[in-house]
Amino acid sequence: MSPREAKCQAGARSEAVVVPGGLPRDAVVGVLGGGQLGKMLGTDAARMGVKLKVLDPTPGCPASSVAEQVEGSFQDASAVRAFAAGVDVLTTEIEHVDVGTLEELERSGVDVQPSASTIRVIQDKYLQKRHFEGVGSEVPL
Repeated sequence: MSPREAKCQAGARSEAVVVPGGLPRDAVVGVLGGGQLGKMLGTDAARMGVKLKVLDPTPGCPASSVAEQVEGSFQDASAVRAFAAGVDVLTTEIEHVDVGTLEELERSGVDVQPSASTIRVIQDKYLQKRHFEGVGSEVPL
């Protein structure tokens, strides 16, 4: 059982689970990037009682008004590793992240959502097109 699953299971027993998603109320969601999307995410997270932390290099980034900001680059592997150590689940609000670092974090047990493989597809428009063709979606020529 992963640390997140154990924490969710413990939260379920204490009836402290946020619905939907199954995160315990004391869960910390880490977001790579603190722009406008991060700010919107932080606003809704606060309403649900979920603590949000953002990693962004810009002091006072937009999301810092609704979430704890850690100043650092979401493209710096060391900064991302250190940031991930203090969160229960890691996500991204920007596609320009180091997928190799996300893959490494997944292998070490960090819950990365969406997965590093999904981010890799999002970053590469050709892979996106191939993916959509593979699932039968119509794609422009």
